[in-house]
Amino acid sequence: MLQIKNLKASINKKQILNDLNLDIKNGEVHAIMGPNGSGKSTLANILSGKSGYNISGKINYQGIIIFQAFRDNEGVEIFKSQFEWFKKQINI
Repeated sequence: MLQIKNLKASINKKQILNDLNLDIKNGEVHAIMGPNGSGKSTLANILSGKSGYNISGKINYQGIIIFQAFRDNEGVEIFKSQFEWFKKQINI
């Protein structure tokens, strides 16, 4: 249902998430827990499409790529984002 691969996030040159991987299958319930500053809110903000973060990695929702950032063979960064579609799907 929701799959996150190698998600990295930073803001103002401060690394917050580094290679986060998460796989939530249909019907599962997960809680994101951790100490202050561990990236819980950052993850929620990224999933809701909040701007201002430098992110890379891949996010899939029900088999649809919500976000993907990578470098092609020539070193050009390529981004694919469907956060607006995702927000409508989960009623944010």
